[in-house]
Amino acid sequence: MDNFTENRLASRTPSRARRALHARGARDILATRSTKDLHWEDRFAKNAESVTPRQSRWFASLMGVAAVAIIAQAAIAGQFVAHPGSAGWILAHGLISYATLAATLAAAVFTVAKLRRSQRIVTALTVGLFGLAVAQTIIGYLVTAGIDALLIVHIPLAFIVFGLAGWLSVKATALTTVSHRRFRG
Repeated sequence: MDNFTENRLASRTPSRARRALHARGARDILATRSTKDLHWEDRFAKNAESVTPRQSRWFASLMGVAAVAIIAQAAIAGQFVAHPGSAGWILAHGLISYATLAATLAAAVFTVAKLRRSQRIVTALTVGLFGLAVAQTIIGYLVTAGIDALLIVHIPLAFIVFGLAGWLSVKATALTTVSHRRFRG
């Protein structure tokens, strides 16, 4: 591509430039442009090309398991809030917290080991999700021990964990889609 065309693309707004990049063959243009000039979605696509389909499937699977465990936590929390005094639901909530910790730990270890160079933001947020899950579990056990004032922290933190797990699951799916397109041709 000549300098005139490249300068025209660089002077456009991010959304128009992104459409123009994709219309002209994003792979060729992304390979020649600096990542500083790219919109964040294009940077994600460029970085995702260095992730193999196997790595992306593993990450998507681990985040899927973590997201299901977190959704189960929320559903069971709703059951024992709706039916006060039900020790069985509280026990189930505590046991599923171990599954949540295991799933988020596995996802965090995997991203640090395999994706840290190409997916720095995803890696940092996955490790952060594990840290929040640990904090959530500790606070939950303190609430069970009788410190009910910590519910003010426990419930909003649960929403943050829920949202972060959802966002990471969507990014895992996007990463899988981009890496599979790259290897299919």
